[in-house]
Amino acid sequence: MQILTSYRLESGALPEEEAIACADSVCKLIEEWLNKKGAKNLSSEGGTFDSMTPSAKGTFARRKFASESGVVEQIVLQEPTKSQQLFTTSIFLITEPRNVCVFATLSLKSAEASIAPVSAHPRCPNFIQEILRLRSSWHFGDTLLPSPNVLRMNGRERGLALAANIIDPNRTLPVVVISEIEEEPVWADLPEKLALDLAGLAFVARVDEEASWALTDQLGKTLSCYLGAVRLYWPTTSQSVSAAASRSRVWTASSLLSNDTDGKSATKFRSALRRTVMSVAALTLEPPPSIRRIHAEVSRARIASLKARATEYSEELELARLYAEENEELREQLEEARKDLARQTARADAAEFALEQAKAPSEEAEITEGTEHTTPVSGETRFYKKIHSKPSHDVLVQISDCGHNYWQSANKADKAKKGIERLEHSNDWKRLSHCGKCQGGGVWKVEW
Repeated sequence: MQILTSYRLESGALPEEEAIACADSVCKLIEEWLNKKGAKNLSSEGGTFDSMTPSAKGTFARRKFASESGVVEQIVLQEPTKSQQLFTTSIFLITEPRNVCVFATLSLKSAEASIAPVSAHPRCPNFIQEILRLRSSWHFGDTLLPSPNVLRMNGRERGLALAANIIDPNRTLPVVVISEIEEEPVWADLPEKLALDLAGLAFVARVDEEASWALTDQLGKTLSCYLGAVRLYWPTTSQSVSAAASRSRVWTASSLLSNDTDGKSATKFRSALRRTVMSVAALTLEPPPSIRRIHAEVSRARIASLKARATEYSEELELARLYAEENEELREQLEEARKDLARQTARADAAEFALEQAKAPSEEAEITEGTEHTTPVSGETRFYKKIHSKPSHDVLVQISDCGHNYWQSANKADKAKKGIERLEHSNDWKRLSHCGKCQGGGVWKVEW
C-alpha cells in the first residue's frame, strides 16, 4: 500500500461545549461526504455501496473508541478504481475535552497480485475543504492551516510581507506563488483551483506586478516570481536567501505554455504539483498521539472490567492482557512500517523531482539571470501563445516551437498582431501564421 498524502487539522484549546459542537459539525460533514459517495445506513458499523466506478462495489467501516480522556471515531472507505487498484480514505476524528483533531490519509494499492507501477492522481477530498471552511482556527502545530481560498497579495506592502514569510525559519508549510502577466495568471483559474487542490497543505498566493517587484527587491532574482511564473517555496530552517532558493522550484510562463499543444497542460501541471506536495505530506504528517493513547486506555479499561468479575476467568484475563500488549506492539510496528514506506516513496519522488530539474535547467536560468528581452532580428523565427485577451490586444508569451506543421495565413489577426507588437516593441515581421492544430489558445509563428 502506498500512502499518497495525509491531513492533520487541530482546533486548539476550546471550551468543552464548543469542542463537542465542533466535533458534531465535523462528523456531519464527513457523513454528508459518505452519502455523496453512495454509502448509506451510516449508523451501522459498515457496509457496501455502489461505487462510481462502473460495475464495482465500495465498502465502508466505522469504529468508535471512548475513554475518560477522549473519543476516537475511525471511518475507512475503500473504492476500486478503473485501473484495477483499491483507493482507501481513512479518517480519524478525535474529540478531547478541549480539543478536536481530524487526521486523514489517502492510500492506494493494487487490487491484483502484480509488479507494476501504481498510477496515482490524488485530489483533496471534499470533506477536508468543507471542514477547513467550518472555522478559521484550524492549525497544524503553531501554524494556522490554509483555507481553500487564494491569498491575494496586491501591492508592494503585501509583497514585502510575503517575502518575509518565505524566508521565515519558523514557517512550516509550503507556499505556492502565482504571478500575473498583464493582470492575469498564465491560466485564468489556476490560483483558485490550486487553492482547492492544496487546501490544508500549502498556502496559494496570487501576486500582482507590484508585489512581484517587492519579492525581487527583497529576495533577489534567485527567489523571484514574475511575468506569469509559478514558484513553490518549501519551508526552510534558515533565514538565508540561498537556503530558501535551494528549497524552491520555479515554472516560467514560457515553460508552462511551450508544451500546451492540447490545451491540457494546466490540468497536468496541477496534478504534478499536487502529487509533489502531497507526497511530502505523507512523509511528514504523523498521526496525533491521542489516537494511540485513547486506544490503550480503552484496552486497559476492558482488562480491568474482566479482572473485576470472577476469578474463574483468570485464564481469559491473562489472554486478554497478552492480546492487548501484543496489539499495542503491532500498532507501533505498523506505524513504523507506514513511516518507512512514506520515506521510501518520498525518496522516489525526490529523485523524480531532481530529474525534472536536471532536464529543464533553463527554467531557473530564465528567471534568475535577469537577461533583458531581446528584440527579434531579421531572419529569426519566433513562436507565441495567447493566454488571454484585452479589449485592444491579445496577451501573448513567447514559447518553443509547438512541433506542428499546420500553419495557416493570419492576415486578419489584428489583436494578435497588436499583442506581438506590444511584447516585442516591433512590427517589422515578414510573415505571421496561426497553428491550426494547437488547442487551449492560439499559437502564432512569426518570421522576422
